[in-house]
Amino acid sequence: MIYLCRFVTAVVSDSAPEMDVSVLQMNSPVIWVIVTVSTAYAIYRYLTSSFSYFSDQGIPCPKPWPLFGIMWGIWKANLPKYEQETMKKYGKIVGYFDGSLPNLWITDAVIIRLVFVKDFDHFVNRRDVTLQTRVIRKFLTLMKDQDWKDVRSSITPVFTTCKIKRMSLMIKDCADQLVFKFDGIAKSEGKIDAKAMTIENLGAKDDPFIRNAKAVFSPPVNKRPLILILYIFPKLLRIIGERMFIMARNPDVQEKLYDEIKRWSQAVNHEVILNFPYIDQVIHEVMRLSPALPGIERVCNKDITVNGVYIKKGMLVTVHTYAYYDPDYYPDPFKFDPNRWSPENKSSLNPYAYMPFGMGPRNCVGMRFAMEEIKIALCIILKQYRFFPVQETPDEMKFEDGLFVQTVCYRRDRTSPVMEFCVNNLDNQSTPRF
Repeated sequence: MIYLCRFVTAVVSDSAPEMDVSVLQMNSPVIWVIVTVSTAYAIYRYLTSSFSYFSDQGIPCPKPWPLFGIMWGIWKANLPKYEQETMKKYGKIVGYFDGSLPNLWITDAVIIRLVFVKDFDHFVNRRDVTLQTRVIRKFLTLMKDQDWKDVRSSITPVFTTCKIKRMSLMIKDCADQLVFKFDGIAKSEGKIDAKAMTIENLGAKDDPFIRNAKAVFSPPVNKRPLILILYIFPKLLRIIGERMFIMARNPDVQEKLYDEIKRWSQAVNHEVILNFPYIDQVIHEVMRLSPALPGIERVCNKDITVNGVYIKKGMLVTVHTYAYYDPDYYPDPFKFDPNRWSPENKSSLNPYAYMPFGMGPRNCVGMRFAMEEIKIALCIILKQYRFFPVQETPDEMKFEDGLFVQTVCYRRDRTSPVMEFCVNNLDNQSTPRF
């Protein structure tokens, strides 16, 4: 039996000192209640010790919960809608907690410029991902500090203007194959499921791209540029599908694009697409409404005060690109309007309120390559096909629910069929375009 003893100092007198000892058994219910409550309180204080970080600076913040922070239930939310509602409710600077880790959400263009450009040396790295396979560790997006600088400098020469021009020939060949597949679909079904376009179903089994894509996970060859292209390619397929949807829902935009393309009788190539400014406007507007990246994160590597906001080392700063439906930056932000990006209007737009490929020294190294692919593919497709909405086509693009689902959902609701496009081969019309 274990005892807890309380010793009382005896009063010294002429007689022999006596000690009064009282004993409480440790298994007393009162003691167990005190120990349990004290332990729970200590754990609670530890888990919530950072929760006053934003309120102490006067930064609005949703109510966090111990252990979960503000992430409880987010895994089943519609991420774009959730971000838009959060930023609309709390403003352009919002405190957030990933568990107990402070995460500053921003859409304020001034702070974006400071974090991603001016004070980049304080925000070099992205969020740390501890569960990394051998291949994932080679991703440029996950590398840190000097390793990132070394690899970035070695990859950058791959995307020079001269090499992109040479690669444009292969891009055109791939786009021609895509048109060939469209031709078969137009003759057999007349509809295409834009969401179903994947690496696997766009190429033949012996296609070099598909073969290399499958070989990328086999050691030991250094495949960083190929890994980068494979990372970009699925996003480009989604972007092309989104533009097909836009063409179907905006026939005036489709006709204007075609009018711009048909002025040039020669084949589509690197030089020709430089003369198509309107296609740039359409691409920029689609990327604004439906960005390829849901959020862009940076980790602070040393304490700094940015525009009055104190950011400590190890803290995250996140720009949620879905939350850029802000009338302060874009009048009538939910409207699809390529004319926002016309030469006369573009100068009035804030360049830090548009980040489809990131911002600053750590932006997407393959940005120009990606734009080349998108423009060549769209020009070749639009020269031969016109897209029409069908009965299943929804009025607008929506995103599927879930934290780890960042794909466009072409659905009216959860039970309706996936949206399809009606593809019309223009060469088979009675009044051909050429």
